[in-house]
Amino acid sequence: MKMLYISGGVLFFLLGVIGLVIPVVPQVPFFLLSIYLFSKGSPKFEKKLKSTKIYQKYVPKITEELTFHKYIKYMLIFLIIAVILGAVGITVIYLNDGFKSLFF
Repeated sequence: MKMLYISGGVLFFLLGVIGLVIPVVPQVPFFLLSIYLFSKGSPKFEKKLKSTKIYQKYVPKITEELTFHKYIKYMLIFLIIAVILGAVGITVIYLNDGFKSLFF
């Protein structure tokens, strides 16, 4: 079973790396899934992951209290809206032949 988790982690890590190269493929979900699978497959990796400063700062608060601070909620909402509006804006510019001036 450990080998299945580790091979799944490798697969999703590679898909995340492909997502870094090809902008259409999302990379963050693949990297998060690979971290989850690696930690399920290797207790040593899980221990090392839980000892990092970022994990200790954010994850226990969320898992134990099941809440976010208001600042984090507002920052996440802002970032999600910014990414969506940026994608819509770039799509509108692209569909209106706005990028022709960059290449021709």
